Amino acid sequence: MAKDNKNHTQTENNPIKNLKTIICDDDNQIQEFLGNMLNEEGHTVDLAKDGEEVFKLLGKTKYDLLILDVNIPKLNGYKVSEKICKNIKNRPKILIFTVRDIESEKPQFISSDADAILQKGTPINDILQVIHGLFAKRENASDKTPIAPSQPASFLSAKDMEKDENFNLQRSEDIQLCFDKISKVEKLITGKMKAHEEFIKYILIEKQATEKKFSELKLFEIKLKKMEKWIYAIFIISTLAILKYFI
Repeated sequence: MAKDNKNHTQTENNPIKNLKTIICDDDNQIQEFLGNMLNEEGHTVDLAKDGEEVFKLLGKTKYDLLILDVNIPKLNGYKVSEKICKNIKNRPKILIFTVRDIESEKPQFISSDADAILQKGTPINDILQVIHGLFAKRENASDKTPIAPSQPASFLSAKDMEKDENFNLQRSEDIQLCFDKISKVEKLITGKMKAHEEFIKYILIEKQATEKKFSELKLFEIKLKKMEKWIYAIFIISTLAILKYFI
């Protein structure tokens, strides 16, 4: 990081000056690298290590740019970006700066509503070009010549992704496929639950029938014992009568 910083000289004819910037990264080396780069370009920088510190800074003053890491403590960078975009009207431009593979991060990036995403390790000049590109529209409004950034391989903008019809179509198909799978699982679970309920009802009915039969058997056993007593009594009386007849 330090070597790249030494080789970097301030961009000549830079129309974008004094951007108030937040760098949110829990890596001190990344904070130092980006901070030195932006300071050399004439921008002011505040540092944050997580989303909570970002929200505190945004609550105190208005910022132009937020450079946001994804792997930060507590709420990850995508969620922080999404929350800012939904709740802050005049929000700063948001540049996601991540070590992750940005091609595989497209769905999370789109959901975050951030303005651009860069992979860590991108050359300084490319980083600056991307930042200039984020503010080119503002400079046009001031009749200044904007810097049109070339798009490095490690860069994707929100507009690029919106124009990527194939990706949007694939995303729609993937979402529909997910919904179809969820629907099938839901039906399967519903069927299993219904079968389980029917089985429980059957067990309860059988239990009630068994209890009823047991009660009937108990009652029959009591009656049978009473009948045995009467039979013994009749047998004894009959035996005595017979003996009396012969004697």
